[in-house]
Amino acid sequence: MRILKLNEKDIQKIIDLDIASFGLNYDLPAITEKQVRKILGKGIILGIKENGILISNIQVAEKKKNVWFIEGIATIPEKQHKGLAEILLKKAIKISRQKRIMKISALIRPCNQKSINLFLKNGFKKIKIIENYYGKGKDRILAELAIK
Repeated sequence: MRILKLNEKDIQKIIDLDIASFGLNYDLPAITEKQVRKILGKGIILGIKENGILISNIQVAEKKKNVWFIEGIATIPEKQHKGLAEILLKKAIKISRQKRIMKISALIRPCNQKSINLFLKNGFKKIKIIENYYGKGKDRILAELAIK
């Protein structure tokens, strides 16, 4: 299994993966082409492909000097809970160390216990709950990892 750095040629695949991963039950709309281009301009998107099909990715962008923000992690439903997100998260952390990033932040849905566990297992700390971050009833947990 190879981790690839995705680029502009992969934009539609990234959008399609987001839609397939979260479907209509998610509390936010799918990622847009404009958002993907912005992430690619300020960060990296790492992906895992199987038989040429993008099955998982992590989107990370620099929010301010030496601080990265995980914009999203997505995996197609039939490949979820197989460790792909953790492989990508660990790779993003490794790259952040190489680039001398000081901190990585992420926002997590409070009801997504598997995602919370993934971040905690990989050294992130819960900082606070931000109520109504994306609108009424759309709270998020802010988690951060200090890079050493």
